[in-house]
Amino acid sequence: MASRFLLIALVAGLAFGQSFDVASVKSAAPPESGRKGPNPFQVDPMFLAVRHSTLKRIMQHAYGVEEYQIFGLPAWADEDRFDIEAKTEQPVSADQMMKMLRTLLAERFRLAIHHDSKSVAIGILSVAKDGPKFGPQFHPVKPGDSRPPRDPSSLNYQFQGTLDHFVMLIAENVQMHDPAAPAVRNQTGLEGDYAITLTPKSIMKFAADWAAALEPIGLRLEERKTPMDVLVIDHADKPSAN
Repeated sequence: MASRFLLIALVAGLAFGQSFDVASVKSAAPPESGRKGPNPFQVDPMFLAVRHSTLKRIMQHAYGVEEYQIFGLPAWADEDRFDIEAKTEQPVSADQMMKMLRTLLAERFRLAIHHDSKSVAIGILSVAKDGPKFGPQFHPVKPGDSRPPRDPSSLNYQFQGTLDHFVMLIAENVQMHDPAAPAVRNQTGLEGDYAITLTPKSIMKFAADWAAALEPIGLRLEERKTPMDVLVIDHADKPSAN
């Protein structure tokens, strides 16, 4: 089964000219703790560079999916790091570059996948039944507005930006305490930038603390099972030396 999927991927890549002219895949050590490394994913019309990235992270870019949409990867694919450098013969679009990257993963990692539909648990940020409660703790701001000075004695959690960015920070915060916690999606329908101030109890547990802290500002956070398209891995190998 895996070889059939691999053959399909390779033939499709060759048929549509979706292979890099030159490509290098190497093992890499993770960045040193506390030190910011180079941009882990760089793309221009004729060049692709991936730095210190796991196969799982590379697949997220290549297929345009979130981490929770990938199933069946071996443990090393979420632990081992790789560097990739690849060049094209002529300028290509970003979409074409990702198609070339998918072909490269099939060639070098012998990656074979199929699409499926699964019910996945994710966190949903939505507006409460009575609507958002705008006031000192939650109100629209203009993009680029400076934040008010923070009281050093205050333990309040402060945020300013879009709610899409806000849910990303919620997910990062929760997953620091519980790596198995669900990702979070913004389904409030509220656009633009907002200033949000929450109480200290908002920064620990997903179901209890965040949900309770958001209630006074008219936002609701809950975990739901949602059907979605996912990638299921049929086969993956560590890449051989170039």
